[in-house]
Amino acid sequence: MSARPRYYRSVSCLPSVGPSQAVCQTARRPSVRSHFVCAGRDKSVGECSQRADYSDPSQTASITDVDDAISRVTQVISDGQYADLNGLLTKPARISLMRDLDRNWSERQRSLLALSRDDIQISSPRKVYFIRIADKKYCDIDMAFLALKWAPINSIEALIFTEIFARFHREYTPHCIPEWTIAFFKVTRFEILRR
Repeated sequence: MSARPRYYRSVSCLPSVGPSQAVCQTARRPSVRSHFVCAGRDKSVGECSQRADYSDPSQTASITDVDDAISRVTQVISDGQYADLNGLLTKPARISLMRDLDRNWSERQRSLLALSRDDIQISSPRKVYFIRIADKKYCDIDMAFLALKWAPINSIEALIFTEIFARFHREYTPHCIPEWTIAFFKVTRFEILRR
């Protein structure tokens, strides 16, 4: 067997009518429901179409639980409790995020980054990747998030617009722990709009 990665296929995802719901579209549509582990609790990641050998019908899904994970990461960043990112983000994702925060973000900006689940207006899957390396199977889901929130800045209410890109990663090899982690996290846009 070759050790080179073999991609099954990538699936483009389009948002459906609701802002926090999404539908992944492919030729075949068997659904898979997957979990995300966040602060010791099972969290769903979202429903996406996958090959039958990745499916597990006993799992449940909800795209809003992905919002919980993104909300948790932004709150950890805002509070400065970076050790709490262990288990939520992979090691390379943590290193990349910490480097980005050190280089580009002031303490004030970090404190304004905290998002609640209700602040996230749009959660949209962009691509789903199925990867096979030797006998191991993986799934990566690229997601984009748009958030709006009001916050007082110098006694003036300001609208904060945040755009986040995240890649969720899970190993689907039999007998592996079924948990999702964030393999990449980047705040791609952060703007403060005053009235």
